[in-house]
Amino acid sequence: MAKNKAYLFFYLLVITFGATAQTGSIIHRIILIGDAGEQKNGVHPEIEMLKKNFKLDEHTTVVYLGDNIYPRGLPAQEAPNYAGKKQILDSQINIARNTDAKVYFIAGNHDWTQGRKDGCQQIMHQYNYITSLQDANVKYIPANAYPGPEEINISNKITLVAMDSQWWLHKFDKPVRGTEKEILARLDEIIKRNHDKLVIFVAHHPFITFGPHGGHFTFRQHLFPLTDVKPWLYIPLPVIGSIYPLSRKIFGNIQDTKNPKYRKYSSAADSILAQHPHCIRAAGHEHNLQFIEHNNNYYIGSGAGSKQSALKKNPQLLFSSFKTGFAIIEIAGNGNVYVKFYSSKHKDPAEPLFTKVLENYSN
Repeated sequence: MAKNKAYLFFYLLVITFGATAQTGSIIHRIILIGDAGEQKNGVHPEIEMLKKNFKLDEHTTVVYLGDNIYPRGLPAQEAPNYAGKKQILDSQINIARNTDAKVYFIAGNHDWTQGRKDGCQQIMHQYNYITSLQDANVKYIPANAYPGPEEINISNKITLVAMDSQWWLHKFDKPVRGTEKEILARLDEIIKRNHDKLVIFVAHHPFITFGPHGGHFTFRQHLFPLTDVKPWLYIPLPVIGSIYPLSRKIFGNIQDTKNPKYRKYSSAADSILAQHPHCIRAAGHEHNLQFIEHNNNYYIGSGAGSKQSALKKNPQLLFSSFKTGFAIIEIAGNGNVYVKFYSSKHKDPAEPLFTKVLENYSN
């Protein structure tokens, strides 16, 4: 009798453990890589590390957060530098070749030729090339240089919402599909329709950042401002060196959060997203890694795909790193959400630099 009870206990323990493992296992992984448009000697260290250490299958979605090709996007086919620039894009596309992973590209300001007059034309080169591949697993969103929002159903528990934030800042010709008010109304409708799901909002430009685009500059940048151009240019320029960072801190250029046009877009979109109980914002643009908690909302900065820039500490900054790298959101079957950051420069690239368990979104 005692022996039968022991067997029964062992059986129940196995069943319970199996159920727990199943509900706690990862059901989907979303990899967020921003500003990956530059290589080193024809190789992309972060992408190579990613391919080596992560399984790219039907449970994986890769999102490139803009600035996919430096410095001015993909030129026309007849341009002398076309082949080299296309190779940079191909290295990102091929990450999931012969796999079931989904890959999405969104635009950054550099893809729009840094806001120049031919920006829309340059974006269409990139969009048309990716579309011409006719790969159902690789898409450029939003389509046709429209601002979005574009809604992607990842699963019955996860929705990806993409916006082309540079469209809002671009001063020249661009495709128009309704007024800005109507675009924001569509975002509002998507957010309300997905109220019971985890929503991941992706765009190139962050709503909050503690790097230069947010007006935050280090002492080194004030004293040695030329190191932002060339890391080895340690030429002291006291006082003079502070003029540029102070002007960006107060006024900002069009690519900075302090700029009125930028602020109008970001505050309007972020206030709509704030209505959702479980919405994570992710962006690139700033060449570092950031994880921010602000007013009980979470913001991922993952713009260190190929470049590095400084940032300043802040109580809202739960994690930061100057290393090149990327962020990953993992969703478990029990509703737990994990935000992790990785870098090829870490002593063990397979281990995260930082992990945060977020509030269970299914509650």
